[in-house]
Formats: sequence, C-alpha cells, structure tokens
Amino acid sequence: MTTVDFGVTEGLRSQERQRALVAAGKSQTLNSRHFTGHAVDVMAYTNGHGTWEWRYYEQINTAFQAAAQELGVDVEWGGHWRTLRDGAHFQLSWQAYP
Repeated sequence: MTTVDFGVTEGLRSQERQRALVAAGKSQTLNSRHFTGHAVDVMAYTNGHGTWEWRYYEQINTAFQAAAQELGVDVEWGGHWRTLRDGAHFQLSWQAYP
C-alpha cells in the first residue's frame, strides 16, 4: 500500500512511439517491454497535480515491490537502472517473463 496517489500513463506502446522516445532522449532502447504489454509507466499525483519528484516514485516502488512479493511476481523498477534511471517505469522481468 502507498499513500502516494498514482495512475498508469502508458502501457502497450507502438514501435513508432518508442522510436520517438529514443529520439527525444527519453528512452535508450528499441527493445522495450512496452511492446508486449509487460511494462507500464506511472505518474505520481500530489494535490491533484502530476509530479516527477523522485521521493514519490521511491514510495510507489516500495508498494509495487510489496505487492509483487505477495503475489510471487518478479517486477523490475526503472529507478534501479544504472543509465537513464526511470522512476516512472515498472516491468515484469525478462528472466521470469521472456
């Protein structure tokens, strides 16, 4: 459970959309889990407005990981990536869900 209000902003994504995100520097891959529906991006909301403040995404991740553990699902958080950390991104792991 999280006290941070959030919503899914994007799930399944086209290759055209992904290419545009790479061109804009918002993604670094053309092999996205969004293509298969194995990923979602979320937006944190405070006082009715979207925010990119990192602390909220850390809290959302804590809730995602607790729920994933409870359900036995392997979820990866883009906030743990070494390059282009993406706090809004969550995906089912490549290993468990090829």
